[in-house]
Amino acid sequence: MLDYSIPLSETANVVGQLKATGRSSAFAVLMFAPPQSHPGPAETINLQYSIEDESVGLDWVLMGQRNIADKDELTAFIQERGYKVKERELNEVSFLRVEDGDLTALGLSIATEFYRQAMDTSVGLLVDKFVYQTSQESQDGMEFSRNAGRRVGHETEVSRVAAMLRLIAGKATRVGDDGFPAHSGFLCNGNYFWISDEIADDGTHQFRLAVSSNPSIREVERQLRETHGIELMSACGYGRSYYDDGDYVRLIQLPVDSAGFNALAEHVVGILDLLFSLHPEDSIVFDFFVPPMTFAELPKVSNLPNWFQTDYAEFKARYYQAMQYYNKLMAREPGDPFDATTGYPIQVCEEMQAILDLYPSFLKTFETLDGTYAYFLKVAKDEHILMTESLYLLRRCYCAMLFH
Repeated sequence: MLDYSIPLSETANVVGQLKATGRSSAFAVLMFAPPQSHPGPAETINLQYSIEDESVGLDWVLMGQRNIADKDELTAFIQERGYKVKERELNEVSFLRVEDGDLTALGLSIATEFYRQAMDTSVGLLVDKFVYQTSQESQDGMEFSRNAGRRVGHETEVSRVAAMLRLIAGKATRVGDDGFPAHSGFLCNGNYFWISDEIADDGTHQFRLAVSSNPSIREVERQLRETHGIELMSACGYGRSYYDDGDYVRLIQLPVDSAGFNALAEHVVGILDLLFSLHPEDSIVFDFFVPPMTFAELPKVSNLPNWFQTDYAEFKARYYQAMQYYNKLMAREPGDPFDATTGYPIQVCEEMQAILDLYPSFLKTFETLDGTYAYFLKVAKDEHILMTESLYLLRRCYCAMLFH
């Protein structure tokens, strides 16, 4: 579940998106405090829209003190406006539900007439099981962050981030507790921008974006608001994680082309610049995981032209052996001895760099082949990115040993 702050006037947008993209049991809850002039408990009011049996309804859940206290008076208010109210129970929770008529208008009437809220009042919004896009999103916030990511000196990091996003996109195999996730964390000055590939309920892949938030970051946000008049993260379409430690979170569809990955990478680097003080001369530290390919997914050497099969097999064997040594070194506990089974950091680094030096010609060979071998080229490009960033991490991990 994600928690947003929106003006009450966005209610129609909320209901429209719930109808368009929500599935069974998806919901959106508007949360606001009752006015002091309206008698009853001071507890927050919850007004819910949900999908049940493929129908969108307006729910008055009888859990909070205020919702329970106002049940009878609110029922009369709704019926006076010509709506039918049904009392239901689900998972041992009772609630009133309305499914007929203009539900958006009814919800706004409850908020503005019954509870005397102004249309520009900021209310809490809790959503689950559908991707919510705020009306503030995209143009203002995303463009503002991308402009920061386009600063002179950030070009290399934007390219690195875009490559990593392409690497993890569509790679998650986890459904529920089975399989593996694919993710990348972009770390800067003790904070992170975390992107994970995940499988939605309909089987499609999407990115989950999570940005750390803490008092120092919120102070930076306050300064941005005063200087530029923008609520940065909400303007970029982020909500607060309801269950976690207040991270900013949003879900997006995977980019479909290089321009889309590059735009998202500019946004990532821009947020690191604006919130986490990433300077143009700085390098981002990556933390990433991509599930290994199964045997069935590996390109088959026998499917290549005869003249290239031997060179391909020898290159891939060298690649996999180097990555095996890399993984053993990264899994090594401090104090464990180096030996032939783990390899020595300087030797493994030199071998990985030698392989990367050969990669341009290796990729060029694939690019000269026809589209029949597009899958080979894609896997080769992914593995190129994987080894490039793995070498960066290995050098960082053993920098004292390598350079002193």
